[in-house]
Amino acid sequence: MSDRVSFEYSNRPLDVVPQSGALVLVIPRGVLQKGKLFEIYSRGLRFPPYFGEKWDAFEECLGDLSWLKRPTKVYVLHESHPFTTDSQDLKTYLQILKARTEDTTVLQLEFHMRFALRHRLLFQRILAN
Repeated sequence: MSDRVSFEYSNRPLDVVPQSGALVLVIPRGVLQKGKLFEIYSRGLRFPPYFGEKWDAFEECLGDLSWLKRPTKVYVLHESHPFTTDSQDLKTYLQILKARTEDTTVLQLEFHMRFALRHRLLFQRILAN
């Protein structure tokens, strides 16, 4: 199986029928603090206790995930994007996810990031700057 991370866009981003054994993480609407986002990921993806709740530590944990013996697929479903649209935290979050998309050698599982279709152009603009 080739390693893969992908951004996906859908009119119904929370609708997914995961295969047996897939891990599903939902990022709810209204996440405005990075500490809350880190808490959601830390619990959902079982980050190790030494996770430092900083962007570099978040990126490092997403790039490893070796403690997840199974599943073979992870779905991160975004009810809405975290942070405000003009937030540096949103840009940093998207850059980290994009880096994981481009570095397919890091993960040993399929990692799907799903967002609302209405955010596609916003994200393209943010990532282009």
